[in-house]
Amino acid sequence: IYVPQDQRLFSSIDEALGHRCRYSRQEILDELSGAGFDVEYVEDFNRFGVLGWWWNGKVLKRRTLSRVQMKLFNAMIPVLRHVDRILPWRGLGLLVVGRKR
Repeated sequence: IYVPQDQRLFSSIDEALGHRCRYSRQEILDELSGAGFDVEYVEDFNRFGVLGWWWNGKVLKRRTLSRVQMKLFNAMIPVLRHVDRILPWRGLGLLVVGRKR
């Protein structure tokens, strides 16, 4: 599954997308364990995206990202794929793989 990460980033964009919260790594692990899953893999996803999410959702209070921003971000993905891993902060979301017990 993919879940949004870090409640401090919860913003107007999350509200527009219908997110009820953003999870910490431990919160999603606890929820999945409580639902009968063994977590096999967890990875931070889209560290670079945190900057745009914070700027647009928290500072500018936008409810959407512009087409220009999305096109620019998508064009940068081949480079960001390599850079994303070395950024020192958490990702915008978590990719989690679990197996039902």
